[in-house]
Amino acid sequence: FTQLLTKTADIANPSPGDTVTYTITPNYTGENLLTNVTVTDAVPTNTTFLSAGQGGFLGTGSAGPITIEVSKDTYLNQSNADRNFGTCDTFSTGKDPNNVKHALLAFDLSAIPSTATITSAKLYLQKSGGDNDVYPETVHRVTADWDEGGNCDSNTAPNEANWTERTATNVAWGAAGGDYDSTIEAETSVGAVGLYNWTITSLVQDWVDGSSTNYGLLVKRKVGNAVNKEHIYDASNGTGTVPSL
Repeated sequence: FTQLLTKTADIANPSPGDTVTYTITPNYTGENLLTNVTVTDAVPTNTTFLSAGQGGFLGTGSAGPITIEVSKDTYLNQSNADRNFGTCDTFSTGKDPNNVKHALLAFDLSAIPSTATITSAKLYLQKSGGDNDVYPETVHRVTADWDEGGNCDSNTAPNEANWTERTATNVAWGAAGGDYDSTIEAETSVGAVGLYNWTITSLVQDWVDGSSTNYGLLVKRKVGNAVNKEHIYDASNGTGTVPSL
């Protein structure tokens, strides 16, 4: 018996929050080229997959689901149409028809191969404040690229995504409040403080295989529900639970 692969870690006893790099080294000494070989490496318990090099990826050999944290997030505020909220600790949805708030989130899925089959994908958001009234929040596919921004409740230049504009170069949304598909990808009733999820498997599959361009998600209160109410969620810039897939 000859062991063809060895695996090492750059940190023998990691602590919570450490990034551990695993290296898999082939020990094949044969003269014939191996073809149609697949190497699978299970993700260790209580760790989160970040990326793989040398053409590797997280594939079907993974031990359960992976977590991908949001790469950018902000929200759009109708009553403060020229302000950006990209560095705030939280983002909001809801309010009345003249003070609407839409959340924007995007996720980098480049580590997943285009040939992968997505069996399940969920958006996770931690509600941390606002009203506790129960009403549905809907998730929609964003249809144009946008800049997260470097402000929190400010219009200091360069002013990135806000209610009317989507980039630091002042490119306007096609419609105020963000460009998104009106089709509801997922719907979940949200009320008290807690962790909520929306199932978006088919949308993530479309992003991965290239059927749809990944510009992210827009989260909003479902029209006709709980007027003048607001839900507040943890954002990536805070110390709370980071939005994730």
